[in-house]
Amino acid sequence: MDEAEQERREEGGAHVRLCADVLAPGQLASWCASTAEHEPRLLAGSVQRTLLDNSTDEAAARANAARAAEYGFDYVREHNLGIMGGRVWCARHFDRSSADLMIFFEDDMLWHAESGLCRNGFPQRVPGLVDAAIAIVQNETALDFLKLSYSEFYGDHRKNWAYFNLPPERQALLCPDGPATRFNAIRSHAGVSYALGEVHYSNWPLVITRRGNARLFLDDTAALGFEQTLMVRALELQRAGVLRGGVLLASPINHDRHTHYPGGRKES
Repeated sequence: MDEAEQERREEGGAHVRLCADVLAPGQLASWCASTAEHEPRLLAGSVQRTLLDNSTDEAAARANAARAAEYGFDYVREHNLGIMGGRVWCARHFDRSSADLMIFFEDDMLWHAESGLCRNGFPQRVPGLVDAAIAIVQNETALDFLKLSYSEFYGDHRKNWAYFNLPPERQALLCPDGPATRFNAIRSHAGVSYALGEVHYSNWPLVITRRGNARLFLDDTAALGFEQTLMVRALELQRAGVLRGGVLLASPINHDRHTHYPGGRKES
């Protein structure tokens, strides 16, 4: 442990890298405004911020670069790496950094502006959520990643989505009781509750450790082509006892894709 790391641990802090994957300037502007209002911790000076721009449009890239400078992001443009290509780039970038943790966002993952409950009955607004999430990962020393939203756009964490990406024989072997998520503990920190267990991986916002990042993205690259295959890899690693996940019992993330490129190009 180097001196800087020792100092961070003694202070109870963390060296955090925020990595955001963006495509359209209007969408990025919404993400920055939402984060500045609801989770300004992510835009504070102590957080290393990197913006990966997947734009192929030159005007969009110039606007994104200007927004990145405004909010203190290191700006990187690799043209269009695609959804998973961008996610893998962020994983490798984090591994090369000095940060202890990474928080990953795509540009359509905003924060809920209004208090209320998600469809599963969990709060959509949690003051100080980012600080609490970081503290949870620090306190749970065996934890590799913590998802930031229990309810997601296409589903939630009642079911392990990896199940639906397995052939029937693997479903029967790995999940003989069906797709229900296996949780083994429910805990809380500073009034923020969370569950630990076989939490499925998806490209939704999460806090991930260096160890979890390496095990998911770097140790074996065969599963990195698709989000679905990465879900399966996460489940296999969890069953092997080498990957541990958690999810907040809160749903603060508002999936809001409002800006698209013409011609049916998919978001990145």
